[in-house]
Parts: sequence; C-alpha cells; structure tokens
Amino acid sequence: MKKQLNPNIKAHLLRGAFYLLLLVAVCAIPFALAQRNNAKRNVAKPSAPAVAVQQASALDGSVPVFQPDRAELRTRRPAAAAAAADNFSKQNFATELAQKQAALHPKPIVVPSGVDCNDPTIIKHDDGTIENGGSGNPLAGVTEVRFADKFTPTSYPNSYSEVCLDFVTLAGGPPTYNVDIVIYDDDGAGGSPGTLLGSLNAQPATTHVFSPGQAPIWNSYNISGLGINITSGSVYIGARWVPPSPTNVYMSFDQTGTVGFAGGYWWNNNANAWATIQSAFPAYVSCMIRAFQGPTGPTPTASPSPTSTATPTPTSTVPPSCAIFENFDGVTPPALPANWTATQGVNGGGFPLWVTSNSGVPTPVADSAPNAAFSQDPNNLLDNRLNSLTINYTAGAQLSFRQNYDIEQSSATVAFDVGVLEISIDNGATYQDIITAGGSFVTGGYNHTSISTAFANPCLPSRPGWSGISNGGSGGFETVAVNLPASGVGQQVKLRWRMCSDNSVSHAGWRVDNVAISGPCVSPTPTATATATATATATPTATATVVPRLTPTPRPRPTPYPRP
Repeated sequence: MKKQLNPNIKAHLLRGAFYLLLLVAVCAIPFALAQRNNAKRNVAKPSAPAVAVQQASALDGSVPVFQPDRAELRTRRPAAAAAAADNFSKQNFATELAQKQAALHPKPIVVPSGVDCNDPTIIKHDDGTIENGGSGNPLAGVTEVRFADKFTPTSYPNSYSEVCLDFVTLAGGPPTYNVDIVIYDDDGAGGSPGTLLGSLNAQPATTHVFSPGQAPIWNSYNISGLGINITSGSVYIGARWVPPSPTNVYMSFDQTGTVGFAGGYWWNNNANAWATIQSAFPAYVSCMIRAFQGPTGPTPTASPSPTSTATPTPTSTVPPSCAIFENFDGVTPPALPANWTATQGVNGGGFPLWVTSNSGVPTPVADSAPNAAFSQDPNNLLDNRLNSLTINYTAGAQLSFRQNYDIEQSSATVAFDVGVLEISIDNGATYQDIITAGGSFVTGGYNHTSISTAFANPCLPSRPGWSGISNGGSGGFETVAVNLPASGVGQQVKLRWRMCSDNSVSHAGWRVDNVAISGPCVSPTPTATATATATATATPTATATVVPRLTPTPRPRPTPYPRP
C-alpha cells in the first residue's frame, strides 16, 4: 500500500513552495537588474581624454583605447600590453570630461610670466587655443620624453632670446613641475633634431588643468645666456621632462591653428629616436611653444686709425667664461675641451684620468651624442678629478648638468665608491664640497648620506655623495641643478667632479654631459696692453675696435655629428 500525505498537509506544502518561489523571484529580479546596470556602466563610458597605448608598428590609431581615469587604466591595461607598448601615450582630450573638470577647477586667469608671450613680435605657430596634449607613458617604462617645434630665423646670423611654453595636466596633477628647456640643431637624420645646442635644466613650470579651447598659461624662460648663434638652417626649441605618475604632465598642442605647421618632433628614452609628432597625433599643428627672435649681439666694427709711427694697439685679455655650456661634443675622444683639465689624487692601479667618451658603459654613453665626460669606477684606489674652466657669476646663478652613473654602493644610504661635486672660489687653489660652500641642490642632489670607512675611500672622512645607479636604480641620464653659493659671487671659480673609488670591486663609472650655468653673469671689461706696430706711410688703416659684450659670446653652430 502506497503511503499518501494527508490532503491538508499536502495543501500547506504546496502553498509553502509557491511562496518560497515567489520570494526567490522577488530577490533575484533586483540582483539581475544590478548586474545589467553594472555591465552597462562597464561597457559604455564616454571617450573623455582617451589614452591610446600604441604598438611600435601601429601609429595610425588602430590600437586599444583605454579610459583616462587612473584606476581603470591600472586595472584594465594588461601587463603584456604594457610590455609591448611603444612607450608613448597620446592624450585625446575630449570635450565631455574636460567640461566636468573645468566645472570642478575653474579656468585660471591668464597672466603671462616674465615677458609678454602674446606680444605681436613673438614667433608662433599656434592660434592661441589648446585642443590636445602629449607626453610619454610612465606605465610603459618611459622615464624621459622630449617635444620640440621647429623655428627658422628670418635672417642670419640670428638667435632667440626668450621662449614661452605651456603645460597641462588632469585633475589631481602637479600644479608645478620641473622641466628642461632644450634647443637642438636641425642636423639630425632628415632634418630632425640632432646636436643639443643648449639647455636650461630643472626649470619650474606651472601647469593647469586642461579644458578644450582654453588659452595657454605661459611659462617664459630667458635663453640668451646659452649664446646660441644660428648661421643657417633652423633649430628645434622645446622641453624635456620625466613623465610623472599617476597623473601625467603634457605638452599642450594646437590642432586647429591656421598660423602654420610647426614640424615638431618627439622622443622618448625607450624608443631612443626622434619621430614626427604628426605621426602620433595626425591633427597636430604645433606645440604651445613661442620664441622671441633676437640679435646675436654687437660685433667688432672697423674704424680708421691713421698711424705713421709706432702706436699702441689695444688687445683684449680673455675674461673667464661667464655662462658656460659644455656638451663635450666639439672634441675627439679622449681629449677634453679647451681649458678643462683632468687631475688625480691617489691612483692605485694606473687608471686613466677623466676623458671624453663615446662608447662603453654605463649606457647611454652621452646625453647629447656623441660624447660625454667619463671616469672609471675601478677595483682599486682612485681619486679622479674633472676640473672646469674658470668662471665668474653673480648672485642667483645656477649650475645644471646631466649625469649617468653606476658606482659601487654598500647600501641605499652608505657608499663604497662615490661621486661628489666640489667648488673652488680661488681659481683652483683649494676646493670644498658644493654644499659645504653654501650651495643648495634644486634637483638631483646627493642620494647617499655617507661613505663606508672600511676600504680606504680617498674621499673620506665621510660625506654625502652620489652612489649606486642613477635615476633611482633604473639607470640613464638624470638632471642635476644646484644654486651656486654666495661665497663664489664675483670670484674666480672652478667646478670639480670628483670620482673616489675604494680598494676593491669595480663598477661601470660616471658620465657627465651638458654642463650649463644660467643666471646673471659678470662681464669683465677688456684691458689694453701696448704693442708696437709700425707702418711705412701715414695711410689710414682700419683696426678693430674691441667692443665689450654684456652677454656671453654666441656659440658657433657645432659641426654636425651623425646620431646613432
């Protein structure tokens, strides 16, 4: 006999099952809707300032586009894509997100700094409105990026005295950021940037949050002290910087201008080659870079000077260099430039002096090809010293240079071998550390606080210095900028880069390039000495009148060198 449920119990069970199913349905419907809404939000985001992560072989836009908010960029961008990326990020600033940012961050009042960057005489390629911006992608390993526009003088010889640049960022980005102002010759491949003619390193730049169609907030810089004399062709003027993370800094672009195409180029440390900005940004017209074209300064003029007897002829004594710029590219290795010297203290193994170098390690071998100054870090005692020419400076002057080093360290704070910067204010008779003398680092200062006492380092007693690997361990050239001490104002000053190795273990060594001093300078008045000259007749002859310069003598254009 089959067992059967009581009809009443059966009815209760059926009703209970019905209510249970109803409850499940009520709970499940909102959950499914939430899933649908979430899915919709993940699929359909506005195109805002999109970051195009480009493959090396695809600069035509046929690449993945990732949303610009930093959290999404970190989570959605696969590691494999980061490794394969071309290290260059395009920032397409779209209207929707920029308008939201503008509402949160009202547009600042446009106040040009230093000079009037909207002066009608300034050379410009843009129409005064910003539509885009570009930078290197730090998530793809970029630690240095450069952007430069082409400037061609209207006559020769000529120069440029002031430059104006604009930089933008996104919400949360740095309000100020240090950049290097750079000027390149057009002697690169196909007329691209080649020889670095001069740079102002670690210059503060004010940024502003991007809004489409806004006017630039100009940063202006005086480059006349670099003494760049353009005798033919063009130069490229721009900026070089380390892309920050998580919120980047971008060179502002004009993409709607009718003034003129600027023919700009960009570069990053991983690609290690210049490419046209237009190849990555087809709508590019120009960077927001402007420049004042200026004279190269007075030149000696001839004046009649009738002489029939021996007459004193004025001759100028050579004053110390006022605003030096040395890229070590005008000599053949291992020779040093004129008036630069190399000396040694202790040498425990017959090791060479400082030299100019275009090969070897650490790499890259030069910041501006082909040469840099170089010292070994050997496996025995060495006190290697690179001494600059004599300089004069006034209050407010700043030294900058680029360095690439691999020097033996004991720990993150203690050095075995060490590099230090020293200064002499008595024309090389005595030296002391730049900090001890009263200088102060602006950027790229000493990264170790002491020297190990265990292995007889010749720079002992202990002191701060550079050791380990440059750029925080990633290697390559980094910028150092230091305010020169007040104690050297008006004095006969020499600078010294000193490499000190202890008695064991070798590393690659230390490279120094693109040494510059910016700021006010002292220009001593030429002095005359009597030199007897005799003429056969009283016929007037032309003699050169010495005209003292108030600014450094312009540098001739360097002999072009092929870039690797």
